[in-house]
Amino acid sequence: MGSEDAPNLGEGSSTVKGVHHIGFYVDDLDEAVATVEDNGATECPGSSKANRKYKGPDGLMIDLRFRGWDEQIRARSTLYELTEAPPAKTAGAAD
Repeated sequence: MGSEDAPNLGEGSSTVKGVHHIGFYVDDLDEAVATVEDNGATECPGSSKANRKYKGPDGLMIDLRFRGWDEQIRARSTLYELTEAPPAKTAGAAD
């Protein structure tokens, strides 16, 4: 997958050039699971009922989730609200 010019990042999952992993937020997880399995994907270790992990026939890793990404991240992380910083003052600028 990917361009011959794409960097090879080393042994393991990063030996794939180009796209390695893609995730989908789906309305019907059972239907999405049936679709990827019918098209030759195999379920991977670490897959769960809420976060289904597959390897496609071309080697692309596929995540299927019923819950949205924000909810998954919120469940495992501290979220911070980012605000715009004030403009930097330049030397000699009047206030």
